[in-house]
Amino acid sequence: PKIFASCFTNKATNEAAWVMYSYFKNGLASKSIRLEFNPTLFYDMLNQLGLNNNARIVVSRVNYKLSEQTIKALHKKSCTKHQIYFANFDIDKFINLMLIKRKAFDYEKEIRIFIIPSDDALDKVDQKKDYHIPIKWDNTILTDLVKSITISPNCTPLETQMIEKQIQEITQGAIQCRQSKLYSSF
Repeated sequence: PKIFASCFTNKATNEAAWVMYSYFKNGLASKSIRLEFNPTLFYDMLNQLGLNNNARIVVSRVNYKLSEQTIKALHKKSCTKHQIYFANFDIDKFINLMLIKRKAFDYEKEIRIFIIPSDDALDKVDQKKDYHIPIKWDNTILTDLVKSITISPNCTPLETQMIEKQIQEITQGAIQCRQSKLYSSF
């Protein structure tokens, strides 16, 4: 099925996330920032987005309980977990499959958000028409939603200063911004 998904972490200092989303190359465009959201407001906004657009929103923690061998064998009827994930297959079973990740990645503490468009919205997607969910933003919403912004630990002092200046201009100084100290103890 056609769904939209995004991944987040519950962990404030997550080196894996910095590595995944920063390329450690030269130049400001290769760096990233971390946004810390107000979770209550974020969930409320997602729910409203779903209501306004006749879309279902699913927010769930990733399942790290299965071994790699079990994950690789899930599609086989001989697998003890096959029935759980494939009997009466529907969108919920599909989402549950999308929430599986190997135990080795448990340290990520990942949360995934899925937006499942209604059938009429999917018809537009199938007909190759533009499908977008309008989100109205203003600085008040932004400053209420984003609790803090952390700049990549790999930014140079000049890059950090440039990013901080942009964030201060955009948020009019309403959002705390600082550089990650992830590597400062080494």
